[in-house]
Amino acid sequence: MQKNKKAQLGGLYGGILTIASIGILIALMLYVYVAIGNSIDTDNISGYALNETGGFINSTYYILPQAAARENFAGASIVSVLNATNNLSITSTNYTFNGTTLNGTTRSWATILLTYTYSYTNETTASYTVGTTITNQFVTFLPWLGIILLVLAAGVVLFFVIRSFSGMGGKQKGV
Repeated sequence: MQKNKKAQLGGLYGGILTIASIGILIALMLYVYVAIGNSIDTDNISGYALNETGGFINSTYYILPQAAARENFAGASIVSVLNATNNLSITSTNYTFNGTTLNGTTRSWATILLTYTYSYTNETTASYTVGTTITNQFVTFLPWLGIILLVLAAGVVLFFVIRSFSGMGGKQKGV
């Protein structure tokens, strides 16, 4: 009787290890696919923003719009900062620049026209396809994964419930 219980728990342990192994393999496959997608991107593309509007510089900060919009945004260099009201140049003594943000030093301008250069990584058609296909297929599979795990858990519970009512070794248990 004791050996039978150990065998049952051993089978349960093996099933859990199998499910965990499948989960680890899925995670590794996703990691490899993402790495493949990133490796076929085009790096160090030159970008140029001409008279971007809507921003302002003050004592807090102004984030360059392309910094948030572009992958691996880097190497930004300010070409010009103009007062949007009268197109007069704002000299670099009136602001500080740290690569992605402008901070006003002496005064604030309500709106500015900002021109700058930068580099970024461009997603190719192939990398976009790999990324979206994998993401979409995995997201589509997630509800099924939940259903599969629920069925497996219900199977384990039913196994033990049925086993407890069926009697052990020919002896019937009282209720």
